[in-house]
Amino acid sequence: MKTTSVKATSLVWDTEVYPREAIDSVNLRNIEMAIRAGADVGPIIAEKGTSRIIDGVHRWKAHRRVSGDDCMVTVEFRQYANEQELWLDVVRCNRAHGRPYTPFEKLKIVAEGKRRRIKLELIAEALSLPKQEMVRRIGRMAYLRGSGEPVVLKAGFASLAGKTITKEQAKENQHYGGMPATYYMRQVISALRAKTIDFEDHNTQELLTELRELLDEMMKLQTA
Repeated sequence: MKTTSVKATSLVWDTEVYPREAIDSVNLRNIEMAIRAGADVGPIIAEKGTSRIIDGVHRWKAHRRVSGDDCMVTVEFRQYANEQELWLDVVRCNRAHGRPYTPFEKLKIVAEGKRRRIKLELIAEALSLPKQEMVRRIGRMAYLRGSGEPVVLKAGFASLAGKTITKEQAKENQHYGGMPATYYMRQVISALRAKTIDFEDHNTQELLTELRELLDEMMKLQTA
């Protein structure tokens, strides 16, 4: 493994290929403390030519926090035949380092692999998942009307699995908290019973009015 030292600012974090949902602040802080203690946290892996980070975004950020944006970092540059090969290596490398992928991240990776028209066997290998598990996860997706693009569903949208959904539904799914809908219903009911909701707040009034209108509409459809 040949490595070289480059300025941290010369590397590129391409969020289009980054497989994680977000930066893990705990992992970032742990790496930062390790660097301050003089530990070797390993090289960052980047694509030769573009300097896109393949593996080591948390290490890259931690080095910059400790030593400044212009610090020197150790990098292993790799060359790829095409974008698919690069993306699979990103998934493979990030699986092997740091926090394990969450179930939702795995679903997102499967969806992204399908969007990139990568064979299921290759995605399964990169994720270290049996193909049967891959098929099960695909069954938990919906598909965008028109484009057929796979959409990873959160728990509250599980009833839409395997169906074609609208852009509006996909947008609501993206901003959804992740818990089943009944969880949020119970939270609202508990707040109402405990009388902890400020009914004089203008924003609260608007939200409750919208909720009532939506419930009235749903009840009419159920009884029609």
